[in-house]
Amino acid sequence: MLPKDIEEEIIGHLWDDKDTLVDCALTRRSFLFPSQKLLFHKIYLTPHSFCEGQKTIASLEEILILNPRLRRYVRHFEITDEKSQWLLDDPSISNVLLLLNNLEGLVIKHSKHTCEAPVPWTDSLLSALLSLLHSPNLKFLSLRNCPIEWAVHGRHLTQLSVASTYSQPLRSGLCIDCDVGPCVDSLEIQFDDREQVFRNVRKAIGMKKITHLFASAAESGHAPVASILEDCAATLTEMALVTHDRTVDWTRVSHQQDPIDWTSLTSLRIFSVQLQIPITYDGATAGMLGVRFRSHPYQFMYCLKELTIRSQFVVLGRFWGKLHLREWSRVTELLRDRARFPLLRRVNLQVVPWDFRDEDRDIMEFYRRIDLKCLSSLNFTQKLSS
Repeated sequence: MLPKDIEEEIIGHLWDDKDTLVDCALTRRSFLFPSQKLLFHKIYLTPHSFCEGQKTIASLEEILILNPRLRRYVRHFEITDEKSQWLLDDPSISNVLLLLNNLEGLVIKHSKHTCEAPVPWTDSLLSALLSLLHSPNLKFLSLRNCPIEWAVHGRHLTQLSVASTYSQPLRSGLCIDCDVGPCVDSLEIQFDDREQVFRNVRKAIGMKKITHLFASAAESGHAPVASILEDCAATLTEMALVTHDRTVDWTRVSHQQDPIDWTSLTSLRIFSVQLQIPITYDGATAGMLGVRFRSHPYQFMYCLKELTIRSQFVVLGRFWGKLHLREWSRVTELLRDRARFPLLRRVNLQVVPWDFRDEDRDIMEFYRRIDLKCLSSLNFTQKLSS
């Protein structure tokens, strides 16, 4: 018989093999608790129908009531209702949330049809969620198609992810203690073109201490992202930006026209940019980066240590024949400029075909033609994504 700590160490290596963990829990009593701890560490509820949702939640509620020990094992809880069929109509979900006092991460993905107005959440469900959000253990919250007012009550949050949120003011008296939102360290936000939603996010969340920002910009431009950066420019060390702006020719935009003040990002160490637009050539991405790197004062680039460039294309005919190789060559030349990038050590270039017509051999020809050997002084990686 092995010592208890050795057994737990062995079982700990099976954290991602649920079938084996179930077998271990049923094999011997000394394996039961460490196996259950891993099995209940993260719970994902993704039923595909109303009946399945009710049955799943009812079963989970029964298990947690009959086995109080299991409640403290649950650290991450994810609820997904992709078809908006069961979450708002099932009273058991409120009871389950009230049992999870040791939760550290909560994810709620609730979908609705685009043409439909948001369905109000019931007071019982909101009350259960507020109780959970008030817990000092909860550090991570992710909301999709949910009322943004919840975030104000996550006073202990350090990480927040929001997408497609809307406003639903809480009923008077439901919570009277929370008036200032959390100051998070990490924010992931997906903007849309509704200005009211953005104002609600700004009102609910303190942004002056953000060190990690992952933003997917709206099609209308970078103005919302720029507004966030005004608050956290001094503390931001990592930023990932996905731009959907179809209205701007980035090859002709000067830094004075860009709403983002890149010169203020003096603490930025890791920067990733992705152009999420179907285009017939990559001049937009290369042109955007070339304009930034050539025209901006050096403050933005001076502290940068890692850069990721991700591009997507629709290609008609030979891939390399459609590319603006001259723009990419200028970018690679600038990346070698140690006066601009004295600390840059890693460059990741990812070329992603928009559809199956873009053949791998054509993309590899693109890599060859922009002469990536000029980046040999850097830790350069290239990735062909599908």
